[in-house]
Amino acid sequence: MNLRLRLRLHPDYIRAIMFGTEDALISTTGSIIGISVGIENKNLILLASLVYITVEAVSMAAGQFLSERTIHQIYKEKHTDNLYIGSGVMFLSYYLASMIPLIPFLLLPVKTADFSAIAVAYVALFAIGYVKGKALSVPPTRSGLEMLLIGGLATLIGVLVGFLLRIA
Repeated sequence: MNLRLRLRLHPDYIRAIMFGTEDALISTTGSIIGISVGIENKNLILLASLVYITVEAVSMAAGQFLSERTIHQIYKEKHTDNLYIGSGVMFLSYYLASMIPLIPFLLLPVKTADFSAIAVAYVALFAIGYVKGKALSVPPTRSGLEMLLIGGLATLIGVLVGFLLRIA
């Protein structure tokens, strides 16, 4: 039985979950690592990260609402998805997934947290891609690797920018 049937979620909500989760893991990990490479003050890293996560989660929810509303207005046909639920799902997916790479910075010294945040984000990216592959009956390892490679590239860009712009 596939995931869509078991969960009985509207496809738009499933899309919001996948988009919010993968985007959070990719952009938040790249941003947090970029910030931590640029400055090693744990309190500033946590402050900047929490501000970033909150603003991005709200922005993603607003984007979900406005883009879905636009589709509803373009086609002017009855849609079965609820715009408020969809934007709430996006917010929660983004916010919760963003906590994954932040947790090491709450628990560990900055230098250790850097590598740990990357590792947990990479594991989460692969796992989400793998589960998606299983749920959609596509090769799960390929799906996991695809998500891992795309997310890994974004993280490396964040690290590079943080390193190039670091504060002495």
